[in-house]
Amino acid sequence: MIRLISTALYVSMVLGFVGTSVALLVLYPVPALADDGGDDGGDDGGSDGGDNDGGDDDDDDDDDGRSSSRASRSINSRGSWRPSASRTRRSTRRSTRSRPRPRREVVVQGLGQSALARLRRRGFVPLGQHRSGTLGGNLIRLRIPRRMGYRRALRVIRRAAPAATAARNELYRRPPYERYRPSGRPCGSRCPQFELVGWSKQLNVCAADAAIGIIDTGVDDKHPAFADADLTVISVARKDRRRASKRHGTAVASILVGGPSSGAPGLLPAASVTAVNAFHRIGNKDRADVFDLVRAIDTLVERQVRVINMSLTGPPSPFLKAAVSRAQAAGVAIVAAVGHPSKSLGYPAKYDGVIGVATVDGNLRASRRAARGGQVDFTAPGTGVLAAIPGKRTRRVQGSSFAAPFVTSAYAVAGREISVADLTRRLSQSAKDLGAPGRDPIHGWGLIQVADIPGCATRTN
Repeated sequence: MIRLISTALYVSMVLGFVGTSVALLVLYPVPALADDGGDDGGDDGGSDGGDNDGGDDDDDDDDDGRSSSRASRSINSRGSWRPSASRTRRSTRRSTRSRPRPRREVVVQGLGQSALARLRRRGFVPLGQHRSGTLGGNLIRLRIPRRMGYRRALRVIRRAAPAATAARNELYRRPPYERYRPSGRPCGSRCPQFELVGWSKQLNVCAADAAIGIIDTGVDDKHPAFADADLTVISVARKDRRRASKRHGTAVASILVGGPSSGAPGLLPAASVTAVNAFHRIGNKDRADVFDLVRAIDTLVERQVRVINMSLTGPPSPFLKAAVSRAQAAGVAIVAAVGHPSKSLGYPAKYDGVIGVATVDGNLRASRRAARGGQVDFTAPGTGVLAAIPGKRTRRVQGSSFAAPFVTSAYAVAGREISVADLTRRLSQSAKDLGAPGRDPIHGWGLIQVADIPGCATRTN
């Protein structure tokens, strides 16, 4: 009897404690962890050939730096804004629903008809082919069988065609727009960012015979900024995919050749630009795959451009590496944005000989969101740059995507008698050293200077 009473008292005490604890949790909920405000741009290091980033780089119109929902914010203990827990849960559910499924595709070079027939019997489906001038062979894009993984698919291809080269059809992204609150005076006929690199109107004299290539999203060539521009827009994006937004490509092109009085003045309005759209839409993301990037490089090499601006980033690929290397061997300079920090992404900027560009603001401070390492060759203004966007509008943008055109302009106006390697060496000597003396992983050789470009200075004197 005594044991039963003791047991009953113990149970009641436990239940009373649990009830009190539940009540305390209801009255005093555990605080959510504060957001550190960082934005890794979605570079999570994945390279499964699908959409590997969880970052939101969609083309929403809330680009004035203000949140569309102030009521769902709160202040953490450090005094900074963070989203409420309910908003975070809703955003997570939305991003999960909108994330596209990985595409199961590979690219193969050197695949004969008999080997292709064997692969078709195994369930591989040809989706397209391209005769690459830079790679010197035929590229075939294949969809792998539904229940076959990438590793097994590549083994099957190698057995069917031992001499062929096969790899995933990797996806590349344009670095996302950063939120930037407009400040200061409008550009007018010139911008403060131009002055940081020693820009002058005399550069336009050299730009008259400059041929520039851009690989990006589409470009709104009807924008007033391009009314007098020598701009050609070509698309290599596949017809079986949704069209990508034109905002990123329009902004990059306007920084190069926007009209002086258009509201989005460019660095070299007299230059000739060929903009190749290699991007398509997957979910709410703009992506370019290796197959289309090789086609874009082929197109620009055939048009004999002096420099190619690639404001995009992604994983390594043997096909992209070979195409970049062959373009360089033809005397074409490749300028690429370094993008966000990532161990497995950051190509093509990480390839040998590619000129990687990082970002600084108006006070010459490096962006904490830009990648660092040996791939950084130069820095350039990339914060608050005024650029054109579709719909006859302009906006201030920031990111290494919009710093790259400053370096591209330096390579475009140099004399063709100067090799890319020699030009890089001379530009490294004239760059404004920032940070640690000499080259460093944050600023490279320093802030690019375009006042005395070799070959151009001679033509303007």
